[in-house]
Amino acid sequence: MNTASDLQRLNELFAENTRLKAENDRLQESISRLCMDWAHEHTHLQNLCIAAGYTVQEVNECDPMLSIQDLADLLAKKIPQ
Repeated sequence: MNTASDLQRLNELFAENTRLKAENDRLQESISRLCMDWAHEHTHLQNLCIAAGYTVQEVNECDPMLSIQDLADLLAKKIPQ
């Protein structure tokens, strides 16, 4: 039995679902941009390490999840103190 309050509640739920889908889409786009940024920064840092004298093998030994920090540490070792 569809009463006016049932229909109103359905409309509210539909509106909330639409809002949540839009928010989810926005968050997924943001995550995608962050991943692309990370990949570009990682590749750039790998190239800098290679240019500083490390071999490709040395540069690729870093754990991918920690590699930006690890690569930065490698690069820092080449900076004269």
